[in-house]
Amino acid sequence: MRGGVSSYLPPPVRYFAKNPKRPVGRQWGAIAGQPRIDTGTPPCKLLRKGTGNQTMKQKRILIPTEGPESWKRLLAEPEKHWQPGFSAMSTAFSWENANGLPKEIAALFVHAEEPAIQDATLAIAIPEYKVGLAGGTRPSQNDVFAVLASSGGLITVMVEGKARENFDNLLGDWKKRTSPQGVKARLADIAEHIGLSSQIPDEIRYQLLHRTASAVIEARRFRAPFAAMIV
Repeated sequence: MRGGVSSYLPPPVRYFAKNPKRPVGRQWGAIAGQPRIDTGTPPCKLLRKGTGNQTMKQKRILIPTEGPESWKRLLAEPEKHWQPGFSAMSTAFSWENANGLPKEIAALFVHAEEPAIQDATLAIAIPEYKVGLAGGTRPSQNDVFAVLASSGGLITVMVEGKARENFDNLLGDWKKRTSPQGVKARLADIAEHIGLSSQIPDEIRYQLLHRTASAVIEARRFRAPFAAMIV
């Protein structure tokens, strides 16, 4: 796994957000501080009004995996995506074989500039985790959702595994196959969560946007002071 962000995202910065209106701070690997705030929304209200489609909901009662093969059945297209050398299988083996966090991810926290998260340890990890967003009928299905414990509090982490694959569609391409109403609702929802105020360029990878929003949404639900999206 490699840490990285799209070329659209600002250069790495070294702050942790204090104002919920500001963009979430990003370090290498997109580690970000989530402000310790009261959002005014009940923490368990994950789906907004109008996004109640059953396919958007993530089960809250989960069964532990029995090894990498348990991850296969959770994929959207198991036979297509479960291949040696590609991200789905590689991610599963990386997490199942690690004693806690995979070493590449653990290193991001050990070397983080924020001392409060340098001792982060894995509390729980959930593969193929769905987070509902306004607009459309499909959730953001994250490769791994992990909750970490640290001196500074909980950290919600969304992990996007990449091996031989590119990122998914550019934002502009996604817009072309999505209804105008769906585009407007989803981008407004994403912008609100991650603190974007200007128009988002079509050249950014859409996947980066909804994965980052997923991390922030779950941070608020878990009342975690930090959120991270890691590639």
